[in-house]
Amino acid sequence: MQSFGEGLDLPGTLCETVFIAKLPFASPSDPVEEARAEWLKREGRDPFSELVVPATGIRLLQWTGRAIRTETDQARVVCYDKRLLGMSYGRRMLQGLPPYAVLRRVHEQTFAVPSVQ
Repeated sequence: MQSFGEGLDLPGTLCETVFIAKLPFASPSDPVEEARAEWLKREGRDPFSELVVPATGIRLLQWTGRAIRTETDQARVVCYDKRLLGMSYGRRMLQGLPPYAVLRRVHEQTFAVPSVQ
């Protein structure tokens, strides 16, 4: 999924809907990220808030960008991860995206984030 989210270019009608099953958190086993997290902890700071959330927000932005490649593209991005709207860090990630209209389907516990021009 990571390579799809960052490298695929399907403009226009080739990609009108992107489905995201869960937020694109990276694997916590990366040695460089572990070292950064340990340093932040020693400094009394929060690695999740300062490292993980921003990196995941950037990946989410890249993934949503798969559907909008030109100025005339219109698409829908559907995220099924309820953390996007239900957790404060998810709402922070959502604020980092372009000003999409946000629809929420509470009865199905799915969240739709359709893009707008």
